[in-house]
Amino acid sequence: MTSLAAIGLRLHSGWAASVLMAQEPASQSEPKLIGRRRIMLCELPHSKQPYHAAENMMVREAEEFIARCRAATITLAIQALERLREEAGTRKLAGAGLAASAISRLPDLRDILNSHALIHAAEGVFYREALIEAAESSGIKAHAITHRAASNFLDGPAARGVSELLGRIGKAAGPPWTVDEKCACLAALSLLPGPARKFRLAELDEPVN
Repeated sequence: MTSLAAIGLRLHSGWAASVLMAQEPASQSEPKLIGRRRIMLCELPHSKQPYHAAENMMVREAEEFIARCRAATITLAIQALERLREEAGTRKLAGAGLAASAISRLPDLRDILNSHALIHAAEGVFYREALIEAAESSGIKAHAITHRAASNFLDGPAARGVSELLGRIGKAAGPPWTVDEKCACLAALSLLPGPARKFRLAELDEPVN
């Protein structure tokens, strides 16, 4: 059996908490944390929330600005994913699990910029779609669960075994071990087989498209 690795990300506006998990071939081995870092997903402070920054722009200007922000985010995400893949070494990379915003069907840009609620929704979609595209460009399988589903799962009665596993991983890793790292770890575990298979989160998964 081949040693495996999986990337886990919890997305925020402009950045993500990332973890790299490994699953060794020994039948009784537990997944372990082999890397973690905060990764930046925007070039400039004002592009952290591109739709907020574009709120008072003309539509054409806003379209061009958001497109530039998206291209920059994808480039930064590809670079971060490649670094994590390098850290995985000779292990086979199972994919990248994303704890991200839920899928939203958005109207056209003019309507988005006229609604503060839609601007917030669009920010979440922006980073979710950009990270999925970056993973696909790098040839890395992307698997997404929602922030809310991951957090609710960890707080629910069905997650006792998962919480105990995350506790052991966090204790071995040391701080910081916040909800960001836990959700990122959960997203990565959902891609790993072996002892982690019983923690797969198919019921939390949402289609990318």
